[in-house]
Amino acid sequence: GSATVTPTGGTPGYSYLWSNGQTTPTAINLVAGVYTVVITDANGCTGSASATVAGSGGSVGTPGAITGPEGACRNTSGIVYSVATVAGATSYVWTLPTGATGSSTTNSITVAFGGNTFIGGFVCVAASNACGTSGLSCLNVPVIAAYPALPAAITGPSVTCGPATFTFSTTSTNATSYIWTVTGTGATIVTGQGTNTITVSVPQNFAQGSVQVRGSNCNGTSAVRGITITGIPAHSNAVVGPNQVCANGSATYSMPVVPGVTSYVWSVTGDATVASQSLTSTTSSALINFGPTWTSGTVSIAVFNSCGSYVRTFTVNSTPIQPGAITGPGTALCGMSNVTYSIAAVAGATSYTWTVPPGVSLVSTSPDGRTIVVNFTAGFTTSGNICVTANNSCGQGPARCYAVTARPGVPVITGPTTVCKTQSSVAYSLSPVSGATSYTWSVLGGASITPSGLTANVNYNTSLSTTATIRANAVNACGASQPAGLSVAVSLLCRTADDQSINAAEFGVYPNPTSTKTTVSFNSASEMKYIIKVIDLLGNSIYVNVINATENYNSAEIDMTNFAKGVYVISLTAEDGNTQSKRVVVE
Repeated sequence: GSATVTPTGGTPGYSYLWSNGQTTPTAINLVAGVYTVVITDANGCTGSASATVAGSGGSVGTPGAITGPEGACRNTSGIVYSVATVAGATSYVWTLPTGATGSSTTNSITVAFGGNTFIGGFVCVAASNACGTSGLSCLNVPVIAAYPALPAAITGPSVTCGPATFTFSTTSTNATSYIWTVTGTGATIVTGQGTNTITVSVPQNFAQGSVQVRGSNCNGTSAVRGITITGIPAHSNAVVGPNQVCANGSATYSMPVVPGVTSYVWSVTGDATVASQSLTSTTSSALINFGPTWTSGTVSIAVFNSCGSYVRTFTVNSTPIQPGAITGPGTALCGMSNVTYSIAAVAGATSYTWTVPPGVSLVSTSPDGRTIVVNFTAGFTTSGNICVTANNSCGQGPARCYAVTARPGVPVITGPTTVCKTQSSVAYSLSPVSGATSYTWSVLGGASITPSGLTANVNYNTSLSTTATIRANAVNACGASQPAGLSVAVSLLCRTADDQSINAAEFGVYPNPTSTKTTVSFNSASEMKYIIKVIDLLGNSIYVNVINATENYNSAEIDMTNFAKGVYVISLTAEDGNTQSKRVVVE
């Protein structure tokens, strides 16, 4: 304890003397008892006072409620219990029930629960300091013998606008831990997995997902509890209502409510109006009236919440939509009989109307109207369209047509598309065309062609152009197909491996060795200029001459009388860059 004296009167400049020898206005660290102090002023006058210390101090306060599992399974460990920090406490004293073990002097303890020795009991704690120990705070921890109960309703927001984090929590009887899952693109658990409270992060533009939890203990896991969370209210809820409505009609459209949505707005395009809207706990609906000029339009349902909006649209027609693709053969139909054409069913259609071109006779129609059988008579020799419309009580929808021709389909030409001017007998071919009985070939650009059914050979050495075009038609009794074309680039300079401008085997220098003159001979593929050079071993050109060669055999004489004795190289270069060379010895 402590005691303080405050003097008045006399002449300031006081001094103090306590009965225990202390000399300050306040005496400290006093045990129980009576204490006297004498005060002396500046002039030597004195006064006295006394104080009684009734006790030697008191304990800290009792700890608050213990947090931790309110039940335990036998043969488990690592279970943590704790209390809030107690002011003034320097240590904590924990007591555990029989069969439980653990040791701690802090405000938390990790406990292991044994096997059959643990039958339940109280976990208790007291705070302590030098003055004493507080009263106990206890938590009853029974043995858990049952599965966890279904978790209570999850508390937390149903509208989660991102980017942000949100807190969700629950409780479950007999649960010693909790298993959480979240769904939705980008949603993640940030903290709290295993506890009854988690924080969840959702990204910007988050649409929809869920938070789910199961209670868990040594016996197993509970059933799942979940809630839906919605950001921007994108959804996939189906809209119920007719896709076909006749002019001057009306129809009701409805959609299940979307979690997290606060309002719904219906709209329609075309000659139609939203007559009324209604909203129940389960359904949003609208009555739409369609006017006298109604043909088609779009019905929309927009949903809103604090994060934004989302719109679903779908098309409504009076008559059915255009049928899908017509299946059946389209070429080489000359004289064909019992040919089948069909379409897939069209939503809302009650019947179908087919039309065929002149020269084609309709043999039969299937009971559902989606398939026909036709004959192509002798009067159908060119081409036309087979068409079909879908019909309902509102009328006839747009037609779908399919081009058919009596003649064969266009063939495909394969073969080289880049050649040399000197090439001949270059092979080209066609894949067989269904219904074709023969094939015709032609070539443009001055080249010549030799056809033979599905193949042809082209000679480019007669070409007058740098481009040739090969054409082919498939033919049957009704005529020729549209022509196939293949463009071929013709190089005037390149040579084939067997047709170089200078053939190495036909390039000669004689006599060799020589002391006077030597002759250069070669065979040229065509008329062009050639450069003849004599080069010494240092790379110097000591003789250069240009000759105009004719096609086939050519020769040129070089006088080497005044050349120094030694070895030289004679080179021959054509206009296209082809060069041949030989060594010659001057004696």
